[in-house]
Amino acid sequence: MDRKVTLGTISHGTLRTVDLAEAFSAELDYLDSEALAKINAEYAEVAAAEDWEDIDDATLGWYVEALEDALQDLAPPYVYFGTLEGDSSDFGFWPDMDSLENDSDVLRVTDTGDIPADYVGEVIHVSDHGNVTLYAAGPGSLHEVWAVV
Repeated sequence: MDRKVTLGTISHGTLRTVDLAEAFSAELDYLDSEALAKINAEYAEVAAAEDWEDIDDATLGWYVEALEDALQDLAPPYVYFGTLEGDSSDFGFWPDMDSLENDSDVLRVTDTGDIPADYVGEVIHVSDHGNVTLYAAGPGSLHEVWAVV
């Protein structure tokens, strides 16, 4: 069962490959166990190991890169998987505000009541408190994709 990505930290305070492998694989297992199974089939040596400390650094590094790519593939629109700007040891899902602000196809509103009833597309709502919510809009419907408070 695929689950919805939660914005925020997955791993913090370590750049040890074994720690990242553990955190990223646990997150991918939670979000999309089939994607993890495919990666584990490709990296059978890693998946079968009782202790990832025993895996050579290069192989474990490639495994972590495959996990990162799979997690990025699950990121919702205008979100990336990687490190938080300003903290290279804080890995997680983060809003890509630059790409969102530069995309002219996104409707920007300060009140969701300002969305035309027949509008279809992505809507960014910024509240008067600075909270940001991305919606997917269809004729007469509005679905929250993600929000940052």
